[in-house]
Amino acid sequence: MAHQSIRRWVAALAVSALTAGVFATPAFADDASEDQLNEAKTAQSQTSQSIAGLEVSLAQLAAQSNELGTKVAQAQAASIAAQRSLTDAIGDAAAAHEAAEQAAAKADAAKDELGRISTAMYRDGAGSISGAAYLLGADSLQDANNRARAYGLVGEDANKAVQQYEALQSVADTMQAEAEKKTAAQQKAADAAQSAEDAVTSAKSDVDSQAAGIASQRSDLIAQLAVQKGTTEAIETQLQEQKEASAKAEAKVEQEKIVQAAEKEATRDTPNSPSTPAATQPSTTTTTKAPAPSSSATTPKPAATTPKPAATTPSPAATTPKATAAPTPTATTTTQPSGGTSSGSATGKAIVNFAMGYVGVPYVWAGTTPSGWDCIGFVRYVYKQFGVSIGGYTTSVLSVGTRVSYANVQPGDILYWPGHVAISIGNGQNVGAWNESWGTRVGKDSWVGSNPIVIRVFR
Repeated sequence: MAHQSIRRWVAALAVSALTAGVFATPAFADDASEDQLNEAKTAQSQTSQSIAGLEVSLAQLAAQSNELGTKVAQAQAASIAAQRSLTDAIGDAAAAHEAAEQAAAKADAAKDELGRISTAMYRDGAGSISGAAYLLGADSLQDANNRARAYGLVGEDANKAVQQYEALQSVADTMQAEAEKKTAAQQKAADAAQSAEDAVTSAKSDVDSQAAGIASQRSDLIAQLAVQKGTTEAIETQLQEQKEASAKAEAKVEQEKIVQAAEKEATRDTPNSPSTPAATQPSTTTTTKAPAPSSSATTPKPAATTPKPAATTPSPAATTPKATAAPTPTATTTTQPSGGTSSGSATGKAIVNFAMGYVGVPYVWAGTTPSGWDCIGFVRYVYKQFGVSIGGYTTSVLSVGTRVSYANVQPGDILYWPGHVAISIGNGQNVGAWNESWGTRVGKDSWVGSNPIVIRVFR
């Protein structure tokens, strides 16, 4: 009986539960319909997709920004390579012109000798004496033979002189043609360097323009992301910067590597090269260091310390040059260059005097100290001692001083050619850092090109 009573109680409880379930269903339907549930799920999915899309767009903008930086770095590397090629072309042309001038000087000397022989023959009548005349006035047959032999030797000397002159003139003509060819190559290299520099300027301009657009888009996307996620723009900006930091740092490292590789390739050295002058100590007529401009300084004579370069510029090894001890500049009292003009300010002459103390210092690409410098590094260093600040590019000299005509150039003026700068010492000569083969030395303005831009800083 007891077991039957339990079974009836369980059955009654089950019926009660089923009945409660039947009447509970309508209550659930009142709270939310099936369509509303689907809409809620769809909205949640769309929100998630929108957040993901915004984050992808932000990542793309960050990548685009990094690519722009790489574009500039590549343009800079190309410009460095073009400037290096221009420096080589200037050195080649200068060496070729000097060699051509030396060859022409030898031909002129041979021509002068030929003229001397011709004058002597004309004066002595050796060219018009007939064979029979050798016998006239001779004391004996032996005397006549001696006279004939003497006149024959004179003729042979004349023939040799003619042949030597013709050979030397031919060499001079060939070398002059080679110099002109090198000058044409220099101009071509200068045009390429200018185009490369323009490309850098254009790339930077594009970056500035596109970067502004990227920044605007990024700000809009972050604002949308903050709304979607229910945060603030400041929070999302901080989170986004954290996400982008690693990629941005990596991109910057790669960009620096691109530029550094170009700089390393451009930095060369030719130690112990036969045409590389040893560091020449400046004249020690006095031992006083050259301070600020002095009115007593005069223009030094450059010929005494001008090394003789090879006819062509050798291909230097791509190694980092070793720094050598810098000479101590001294205020010397010497004569001005032969044939040089005595015009110019006392400060200009003091600049030349100071600069000449560094003849023989090695050329180092991008160098800025007496341990080694390039052309702009040398000019910058010299002028810095006189209180003038010049930028690190050859074109930086165009922003200082006043331009004057080349016809009015004075000692101490800055000379500018595309890719090269130097300091005028007057008389068509300058002192500057040329290349690894020549180092810092005196050369002719015409070796680089006619009519350089002349910058006068001190009047």
